[in-house]
Amino acid sequence: DTDGIDGLRFVVTGDLETFAKRADLKAFLESKGARLASSMSSKVDYLILNDTQAATDKRKTAEELGIE
Repeated sequence: DTDGIDGLRFVVTGDLETFAKRADLKAFLESKGARLASSMSSKVDYLILNDTQAATDKRKTAEELGIE
């Protein structure tokens, strides 16, 4: 069961609440078939961040590219 994320590409940034470390979240996503990227590009499907209002470069790029 991949929960519908098999093959989707994610970028993870910022502090986490549910997972102790960012690596734990990445491992979980990969176990579900997701792919991880370290930088934003048009190939990224989702950006996971802890503050959707933060004026970070990754959030700004995601917004420009229409990435959720």
